[in-house]
Amino acid sequence: MIVANKYNRGWMMSLFAVVMILILAVIIMSISTRVTLSLNRGADSYSERQAYWNAQSAVSVWTTAQNLPLDITTTYDSDTGWDTGEIEIDPTENKNEGIGRTGPDSNIVWRVKLPDQGSGGQSGGGADPGTEYTFTNCGATGKNGPHQANCDSEYSSTTLDGSVEVSSGIQSWTVLSNGTYTIKAVGAEGGIHGGDNGGFIGGKGASMQGEFSLISGQVIQIVVGQEGGSGSTSGVDQNENNAGGAGGGGTFVFYNNYGEGNAMPLIAAGGGGGAESDNNGVDAVTSTSGTASIAGTSAGAGGVNGAHGAIGGAYWSYHGGPGAGWKSRNTFRSTTDHGEGGYSYPTWVGGSTGADNPDAIGGFGGGGGASEDNGGAGGGGGYSGGGASSHSGAGGAGGGGGSYNAGTNQENTAGANSGHGFVIITVME
Repeated sequence: MIVANKYNRGWMMSLFAVVMILILAVIIMSISTRVTLSLNRGADSYSERQAYWNAQSAVSVWTTAQNLPLDITTTYDSDTGWDTGEIEIDPTENKNEGIGRTGPDSNIVWRVKLPDQGSGGQSGGGADPGTEYTFTNCGATGKNGPHQANCDSEYSSTTLDGSVEVSSGIQSWTVLSNGTYTIKAVGAEGGIHGGDNGGFIGGKGASMQGEFSLISGQVIQIVVGQEGGSGSTSGVDQNENNAGGAGGGGTFVFYNNYGEGNAMPLIAAGGGGGAESDNNGVDAVTSTSGTASIAGTSAGAGGVNGAHGAIGGAYWSYHGGPGAGWKSRNTFRSTTDHGEGGYSYPTWVGGSTGADNPDAIGGFGGGGGASEDNGGAGGGGGYSGGGASSHSGAGGAGGGGGSYNAGTNQENTAGANSGHGFVIITVME
């Protein structure tokens, strides 16, 4: 019995040990499985969150590129899932949508579209087809553009009443509804020759027109070119009989999608060159390149590919200032006897004039200033600037600015406008 009892006790102890080992193994396996599931769930959650963050970032980039007033307020919660906020999933076709795929397997699709404007647009409705919005210089003259008060007064009781913001002469207007619009931009005339020889007029501004698809909420920025100043006979030196005129400013319509320095032009109309004692100013053209000045061997070349014009015979006495281009300007003038080149984006200020020719200031929109006695005239501003002339035994007229048009169904005319520039935006549909 003693032996049997010892045997039984040993067997029971062994069985107990086996059972305990099995139980322990089951517990360990259960814990391992739970940990694995938890880790997998955590990984999935992170993957989803990362994918959504990527989608949110892509949507934000897209809306910024389109210059849309759409706030991205999306969040992700592991318990409740996706909260799309103002991002709308939409299966319909819409050319104004941003669509993309993101995530580890590119299986998360995001789509964002414009808020539904219906037929009414924003803030009480978009305009009916045929409605015109006419932007002017708001009474401003010279090298600087208008102030807010100028345009508030100019646009009172018009279709632009209360809807234009002005900063440093640049006018901003918000598109009310999605649709097709006609945009007509017209550049300014160059300054006349005001001396004893008289009778010479500034080059005329170009007229550029095209059709554009605009998006509700886009902010359109507008520079209206101003007429170049005339050669003066009332300066310090009363013998400024050959003083030339300044270049007219270009007119520009653009939007600033990506921040300062990265504005994108929709349309631009060049300004005319200033006149001088022997020649009328050169008209602005419809091509993107500016034209050369007229001054024999000292003519200055027109700018190309958005560059400013050149100075004719830079080392001759009394040179005018070249017109600015979309991408660059020329500030060269060795002394204040000479005309200064016009300024480009983002200021578009016209160039200063020679000391004894006080009225011949380049027009706002990048027109070049004229020099003083026997001097050259200023070039017109534009997508590419007009060349400036220099005195080399005979006077010379400034070159006209080049133009640009990204629209469809274009209607473009060189040398079409006298006086200040303007812009007309018309609702088509």
